[in-house]
Amino acid sequence: MNSQVELAYGALSIVEILEKRGYELYRSDALAIMKTFAKFKLFEKSEELECWYDGGDDEEFASKAKDIMIIPNLSFNDLIQLRPEKAAKLLTPTDYYKFLITKWIWPWPGVIQKINGFLNRFNLPLVEKMSRGFFRSWALEPFLGLTRNRLTDCCCELVIQNLNNQDLYNICLAAEIAAKEENRDT
Repeated sequence: MNSQVELAYGALSIVEILEKRGYELYRSDALAIMKTFAKFKLFEKSEELECWYDGGDDEEFASKAKDIMIIPNLSFNDLIQLRPEKAAKLLTPTDYYKFLITKWIWPWPGVIQKINGFLNRFNLPLVEKMSRGFFRSWALEPFLGLTRNRLTDCCCELVIQNLNNQDLYNICLAAEIAAKEENRDT
């Protein structure tokens, strides 16, 4: 796993821990994290994300991946086949981070190299899945503002649900620019 990806997992794990302890992120904090994702090119293109794993490639890998549990009732094989929004609902950034840092204890040495190769090849889709909830939660309010509340919350949620993290980040950036221009004009 490369250091940029470790940064993504680590940053969102820290956010999760802080929020559990009562800290409330400001929009500027969230945007700083998103800008870090952009700086290190941690956004996945949506067309690449749609079909990034074909379970039929390697039967041994698929078999072992079914035995590697990320959380109770969710194997690594299950994870790599989930759509990002489903993965975001099932897993926290800390779940991903714990999984990645404990892989050295996996009992199949030959498979570890395959898993490492898989992780190196598919880091961005995993980051996209892991961070989707964070990006979506911060993009809804700015999107409502950018539409000047002409759409209902439900409609905005449906639109946001179909956007990738790059798009969600761009919404947050556009809202920040609009707010600065509005403040400058007043």
